Amino acid sequence: MKVKKNHATWIHSLVSFLGTGFLYLVGKTTLVKKVDDPAYLEYRRLKKPIIYALWHNTQVFLAYAHRGERVFIMVSRSRDGEYIAQVMKHMRLIPVRGSTTRGGDQALREVIRLLEEGKQVGFTPDGPKGPPQTVHGGVVMAAKMSGCPLVPTTVRHRRKIVFNSWDKFMLPLPFGRTILGHGKPVLINKETSDEDAKEIIRKGLNQIEKESDEALRQASSWLGCFTGHLIRCLYSGLSFLLVPLWLPFLFMRYGIKRSFQNMKQRLGAFQVPPNPQTKRYWLHIASVGEWQAVKPFLAELKSDKDINLFLTVTSPEALKLISKEEPNFPCSLLPVDLPWIMKRWIKRVNPHVVFIVETELWPNMIHRLHKDNVPVFLINGRLSSRSMNRWRWFKPLVQNTLEGFSSIYARSQQDAKRFETLGYPKSRIEVTGNLKIDNYQITEESRKKEKRKTLFGSEEGLIVVGGSTQEGEEEVLLKILDNRESNSVKLILAPRRMERVAPLVRLLSGQKQSWTLWSRAKKPKIWVTNILLVDTLGDLKDLYQTADVAFIGGSLLPKGGQNPLEAASVGVPVLFGPWMDNFAEEAKELMEREAAWTVKDENDFLQKCHHLIGNPDKREQMGKKALSYVGSKQGVAIRTLDSLKSQLHL
Repeated sequence: MKVKKNHATWIHSLVSFLGTGFLYLVGKTTLVKKVDDPAYLEYRRLKKPIIYALWHNTQVFLAYAHRGERVFIMVSRSRDGEYIAQVMKHMRLIPVRGSTTRGGDQALREVIRLLEEGKQVGFTPDGPKGPPQTVHGGVVMAAKMSGCPLVPTTVRHRRKIVFNSWDKFMLPLPFGRTILGHGKPVLINKETSDEDAKEIIRKGLNQIEKESDEALRQASSWLGCFTGHLIRCLYSGLSFLLVPLWLPFLFMRYGIKRSFQNMKQRLGAFQVPPNPQTKRYWLHIASVGEWQAVKPFLAELKSDKDINLFLTVTSPEALKLISKEEPNFPCSLLPVDLPWIMKRWIKRVNPHVVFIVETELWPNMIHRLHKDNVPVFLINGRLSSRSMNRWRWFKPLVQNTLEGFSSIYARSQQDAKRFETLGYPKSRIEVTGNLKIDNYQITEESRKKEKRKTLFGSEEGLIVVGGSTQEGEEEVLLKILDNRESNSVKLILAPRRMERVAPLVRLLSGQKQSWTLWSRAKKPKIWVTNILLVDTLGDLKDLYQTADVAFIGGSLLPKGGQNPLEAASVGVPVLFGPWMDNFAEEAKELMEREAAWTVKDENDFLQKCHHLIGNPDKREQMGKKALSYVGSKQGVAIRTLDSLKSQLHL
C-alpha cells in the first residue's frame, strides 16, 4: 500500500506543508455550523465503523473537520494524489492509496479489512477523475462486503474559491461560515443491485447537500455567529457572579435546610445512577405544568425496555411532585448553567439522547451536548410572540443555541414559524401538536354531577371556574356574583401561582359573599360557600370537570394566556380574553369550532358569561364541540415518538 518513493518529492513536502498551514488558518477562523443526522452522531460518539462518502470537490475542509480521528481515506496513487495524502497525514488521518485506475482492488481489500476491524474509512465516490457526482463501484463494494453503514457527507462554504477543474474543486477562505453536514446512515444490502446502490448513495449525498445549502442560507453572518459566542461567554460570567446573590432568595423562599439541599443539586452534586448496558435518555422539563404535559410521552418511552430514563427539572416544586408520584424514577434539579459544571454533569450522566420540553434553552448545556455529539431534541416546542420578541434582542446567542438541536417538534404552526424566524432550518421542524392534549381524558357531560358529588358532596349549583388566574382578573370574576341571575351560581378561583393565595385571602375577606379554601373543603368533601379559593397544586383538572363555564386566566391582561385545552377536554364552554399569545393556535381553532368565545374586556366578559349561565342549551352545544375538538387532536405522543424512532433508527 505504500507509494513509490519517487512520487514523494521535496515539492510535495513543501506544498503539503504550506497547504496544511493554510488549512489550519481557514479552520481556526471559520465558524462551523453542523447539520448532523441524529443516528450518525451515535456512530461518531462511540467510534463505530462507518463509511464516509463525500464528493471529490469537498474533501479539503473535511480533512480538517475530522482531523485526529484516525479515519482511513482512499487516496489516488497519482502524483496529484500524493499532495492530498501528505496533507491527510499532517491532519492525523491515514491515507489508503488506490483508485479505480491504479491499485484499486488492493486498496479496496484493505479498506474492507479495516472496516471489519472496527475502523472508520472515507471514500470519494466520484474520484479520482470523475465524472463529477457519479458514484463508482468501489464504495458500493465496500458497503456491501463490510455491512457497515455509509454516511453521506458534505461541506458548504460562504467564502470560497471554486476552481475550473473537472470536479469544481472548492477551496474555503479564512473568516467564513461553513456548514458541515452528515446525513442519515445508509445500509447497503448484499442483495441490492449495484445500480440501485449507486442511486441510493447519490440521493443521500444530494439530500445532505440540499439540507446544508438551506442551513447556509439561514446561518448568521461570521460576525453574528462570533457575537453569539461572545454573548454566551458574557452570560456565563454574569451567571457566575450572580450565584452568591441567588442564595438569599433561596433562603427566603425555601428555608436554609432545603436551600442547601437544592444548592448541592444545582452545583451538580447528585448521585447519578450507574448507566447499565442500555441507552440512557435524558428528559429535561421546567416545572409542574411540563411534567403533566410530558406524561403520555414518558409512558410511551418507558414501554421500551432497552431505554434507561433520567429526568431533570428546573423547579423544586416539580422535583417534589415527581418524587411523590414516581419515587423510583431518578430525578434531579438541573445544575446551574455554567460551562465547567455542565461539562462535568453531562460526562456523569453520559446520555445517548436528550429531550428538552417546550422552551428550556440553556446555552451552555446545549453547547456542551452539541460538542459531545449528543443528539438533542426540543419536544412540544413552544415560542410565544412575546418570547420571540424578547429573544430577538439576543438573536446571535439564540441562533447559536438552536444550532445544537437535531430537530424541533413544534406545538403549532405558529410556534414553528417563530423558530424559523430565529434562524432554525424549516426542514428540521415538524409540527406534531401539543403534548398536553394527550393527557386529557375526554369527560362527558353525564359524569359532571357524579364528579361534583365526589368532590363537594352535592350535585347542585351552577359553577364558574376561573383557571390559572393572574392579578386583576379575580376582581372581574367576582362581579359575576354581584349581578347573578340565580342564587345557585358558585365561583371557583384557581390562581396561577400559590404565592398569590395570601393576597386573594385578603381580597375575599372584604367581600360580602361567603368563601372557603379548597384545602379545607377537600378532605371533608363539603362545599357550601359561594366562593372556593384553590390553594393546592394539581387539582385544577378535577375542578374543571365540575364546571358549567370556564374562564382561562392570564388572558384579560397581556400575560399570554394559559392552556384552554384542559377545560375543553371535559366538555366545558370556554371564555378567554384577547391576550392568548401562548396558546394562539388552540384558541383560534376552538373559536372556529364554536367551542369557545373571546372577550374584549371586563364588560364583554360579564355579558357573555351571564349569557352562558342563563342558556343551558348553548352551554351543552359548546361543550360537545369542545370535546370533539380535543378528541381530533390527540395522539401527539405517539406521532412524536414515531418520528423520533425513525430519526434515531430505533
